[in-house]
Amino acid sequence: MCPVVKGWKLLILPAAMAALSGCTHLAGIVVSGETGRSVPHAEFSVGQPGEVAATSRHYSRASGKFDFYIDSLDQDNLWVWSGRGDPSVDAVHINPSEISTRMRILLPDNSGHFR
Repeated sequence: MCPVVKGWKLLILPAAMAALSGCTHLAGIVVSGETGRSVPHAEFSVGQPGEVAATSRHYSRASGKFDFYIDSLDQDNLWVWSGRGDPSVDAVHINPSEISTRMRILLPDNSGHFR
């Protein structure tokens, strides 16, 4: 599991980056494709949400913003959903090429469509 770096420990971040080379940093905001508003407490999971194979979970804050690390090997199996409704229908797969520290993730409305 990738460690979380907070507070004063950010001062040692450059040295720690070499040790974290097996981790991927994700940060950004989750917004509704229907309203354009932030989605509080959206759930990120490694493995499709609601399935037994989902191995780890992370959540956006009340503001819709998120900031966490995942193992680099898990980039191909990252999903996000609003946390409401049916995750097998509403979950969105995140393309590994779109992972960054300035992500803006649009979630579809409950019908599965973007408006």
